[in-house]
Amino acid sequence: MRHILMMAGLVLVMATGCAKTGTTDTTSTVQGKFALSSYASAPTAVVALDEKGAKLQAMVAADGAFSLSLEKGHKYSLRAVVSAVEEPLVFPRTSGKLDTTFRVVGGAAVVQLGNVRHFDSAPATGFVVMSGQVAPGTTANGEVGECVDGFVKGSGAPCADDDGKEVTCEGGGEEGDNEGEAKAETDPGPDIQCNNGLDPNGQPCVGGDQDTADPQADMSVPEHNPPDAVGGCDDGDNVEENVEE
Repeated sequence: MRHILMMAGLVLVMATGCAKTGTTDTTSTVQGKFALSSYASAPTAVVALDEKGAKLQAMVAADGAFSLSLEKGHKYSLRAVVSAVEEPLVFPRTSGKLDTTFRVVGGAAVVQLGNVRHFDSAPATGFVVMSGQVAPGTTANGEVGECVDGFVKGSGAPCADDDGKEVTCEGGGEEGDNEGEAKAETDPGPDIQCNNGLDPNGQPCVGGDQDTADPQADMSVPEHNPPDAVGGCDDGDNVEENVEE
């Protein structure tokens, strides 16, 4: 009987291990908080639009917080719903581009956009884009010249963080090379043909001219940009390495 119980326990352990290695995360999370005082009317929802025109909508909490769970394998743009009008979320890049899209190429990643503010248009001198940012919660300790909560401390110039370090893995896991930070990913593939917001079949899409914002139009700008490609937390090689350990 003791031998039978030991064998049963061994089978259970093996089954549990196999189930773990077969587990894959199909979504990553994007979170942020609208700076309500910057809007004439508070955003009521946030919309994610993928490259095929499929929409996902999440409601905005009373304090402006929101969270979206996005399927991997897609390219997305985000929009704030303000007085029934969809206002694009814009990501000023170090290249000077006012980007409006990013890809989710892996699951289990968490992107923290931080505070998201409304602008009637882009600043005449552009946004100050930095690769180093004070961590959330350390606003009062920021040094002069640093980008703190979306503004350069000392000058007050609007700024954005474009270093991609506000991406972690769910549960604070250690996947990737950076102790819980998601790894940078390569471009997962070409865009679909998208002209004037429509694909060849006349359906809404993300790509082409939709990738860049109009600097003269209303926009919502987060203090932390998402990386061009979000992922690195469910990489198959990393799963195998963890199992072997």
